[in-house]
Amino acid sequence: MEKIAGVFCCTVVAAAGFAGEMLESAALRIRFADAEAGYSVSSIENRLVGDTRFVNPAPGQAGFWRLDFTRKCAAGTNEHVFVDNLASAAMRSAERTAKGMRFAWRGMDIADERGVLDVFAEIDLLKGDDASEWRICVSNRSAVAALYETSYPILRNVTPAGKGDWMLPYSAHGARLRRHYAGDTKEEVCWMPSCRPPAIAFNIGEAGLYLAAHDPDFRIKKIVAGKGLDVRFETPVEEAGIVGKAAEGPRYAVTLATYRGDWWRAAKRYRAWALRQKWAAKGPIAKRKDYPKALTDIDILLILKETDMTVMSNNLVSIRRIWPDLKAGVHWYRWTPQIFCVNFPEFFPARPYATKVAAFAKREGITLFPYVDVRQWDIDMVSWAYAKHDAVRDMEGRLFEEVYGPKHRLAVMCPTASAWGEVALKLAHDAMSAPSEAINGTGFGGIYYDQTACSRPVPCWAPDHSHPKGGGGWWAKAYRRAHSRIHDWCVKRNAPIFTEGTGDMCLDSIDGYLKAAPPDDEVVPFYPAVYAGYVTYYGNNENLIDSMDAFRVYQMRDFTYGMLLGWFDRWNFTLPEFAEKQEFLGMLARVRRTAAEFMIYGTLEGDVDFVDSPPPTAVMMKQRLWTWKEGSPLWKLTYPVVMGTVWKNLEGTKTAMVVANSSDKPQTVRFRLPVRGFALQRLPGVAAAEYREEGVIGILVLPPASPAMLAISDGER
Repeated sequence: MEKIAGVFCCTVVAAAGFAGEMLESAALRIRFADAEAGYSVSSIENRLVGDTRFVNPAPGQAGFWRLDFTRKCAAGTNEHVFVDNLASAAMRSAERTAKGMRFAWRGMDIADERGVLDVFAEIDLLKGDDASEWRICVSNRSAVAALYETSYPILRNVTPAGKGDWMLPYSAHGARLRRHYAGDTKEEVCWMPSCRPPAIAFNIGEAGLYLAAHDPDFRIKKIVAGKGLDVRFETPVEEAGIVGKAAEGPRYAVTLATYRGDWWRAAKRYRAWALRQKWAAKGPIAKRKDYPKALTDIDILLILKETDMTVMSNNLVSIRRIWPDLKAGVHWYRWTPQIFCVNFPEFFPARPYATKVAAFAKREGITLFPYVDVRQWDIDMVSWAYAKHDAVRDMEGRLFEEVYGPKHRLAVMCPTASAWGEVALKLAHDAMSAPSEAINGTGFGGIYYDQTACSRPVPCWAPDHSHPKGGGGWWAKAYRRAHSRIHDWCVKRNAPIFTEGTGDMCLDSIDGYLKAAPPDDEVVPFYPAVYAGYVTYYGNNENLIDSMDAFRVYQMRDFTYGMLLGWFDRWNFTLPEFAEKQEFLGMLARVRRTAAEFMIYGTLEGDVDFVDSPPPTAVMMKQRLWTWKEGSPLWKLTYPVVMGTVWKNLEGTKTAMVVANSSDKPQTVRFRLPVRGFALQRLPGVAAAEYREEGVIGILVLPPASPAMLAISDGER
């Protein structure tokens, strides 16, 4: 049908029995509504698993794209105008291309400006693959309105309420699995680049749907998901909101794919893409000459917040006494006299005698590294007059401020500013230089930059900054440039760089990533599944007054993910009252060291495939770690009593299974073998398990509160 001025042009024949367009491959089928309904995405079917349907929008929902424009109103401020795929157009069309389909909306209005907007949405099927790539482009002829942000694609009601599992980006390990998700909570807004991956996955049984931004430049963007079971990518464009300059699209493709299996399949798809990108180009840590051995040698990593130098030194002595055979790292807060979250980023001079403590730690073989933060600047300091030009500004010229416990206003700094990079580098230089090398030289063995990976990027419109205004890849590029310089300086000293969060933006210039989130039984190890062997993930934050049962199950869970354990906030872990937990953690650390070929340098392949799911165990744990007070409520969390993961060594020539029993009773588990012929490995300080194979089933009898390791090499199969 064809008609000018309000009637539609359709060049694709609708699928039989379906009022709309269809695009399909051997793995997926995408159906679109007809032109009158704005070509909304009406279903996506997984053809690998019985044509399982995802996406089921309600009538009249804009389920394809939405554009956010800004224009100056009479008061001189910016107002937002939204246009979506249901809005009127002089002509709509859909046509086949060599790779897929191209949809067009021509002659659309932006508020009271008539016919000034054309929108083009393209979906390409990837040859020989089960994936598609989605792009959107805008042609804007408005004299007063500029594109600010795109929402594309928009998928409505992705799974039936309560019947699908959602893998949502999350700050701990990268993802959490919301089983039987009902979508009745508030929207989750996940900015990236940050500690959340630009990927999300959905499962209905074994049928999976994967949605990710395979963006090699890590442009500023966010996934908005949850409420109403909807999901969308929102992307502020380069020169956002600037008339005549705003980019006409987000300049990257969103990848949509189907798969058979669970969330591990989604993680492996992201891994296959991510390991080809620039941040992984240096290769695995076992082969990198610039990866600090001081970090891979650490077996336990603690946090201390002492202000008294004698007490701090005594704690280091206690660490040596408690674990004489293990190497430790210590993350030191309060090494500086400044109040926490005040006077950022002015941390020097250090407390008196801090240099002597640092020297003592080195003699004891302990890697001591201080807390610093250069993402923010305290605007109440005198030096703010020097720094304010380098701060992030919004479209109205306002600062982007954050306030923490002490109630000081902290302005987020723009990483493109040269002064910001110099401050970050000088902090490393002063922290690790000897007193004879620098005025503030302290002699630490590494450094921790808070918020680099965990915190959201902030679109910036500061007029004198060199980056494109609003969105783009400049945030990630600037962070990478700054930390690359710091890493080049630190590597000569075998000094690790740490940060909070498990992101991948600076994977090649930050060595250790802290998981500081509170306990959560929905967390899954997305980032370890992607980057095991390429970086070190550490920390398993838990309130140490939790019961021993809770401590065992929670620490064992992350142990099976290959985590470098420790970093227990609030309490000093070296105190005698935690002796039982100290002994248990030491045992896990020794096993991880024994299995270093797999758990430090190898790849995490998946969960052990238990024939019958191990029984659950419920434990009561403190979740509000930083705001906890005496009498605050406990949270009931549920974990399997036995947990296990499958690993391969770096060369892929050996396979191992690490299985852990967190209960105080023996447990017998049966699991399907990836290959036959596994042998039980001897583990230091661990009661011997029993193992046998019956055909393709492995049977393992685990002593109480004990891990076990099975291994096989290619030559033994």
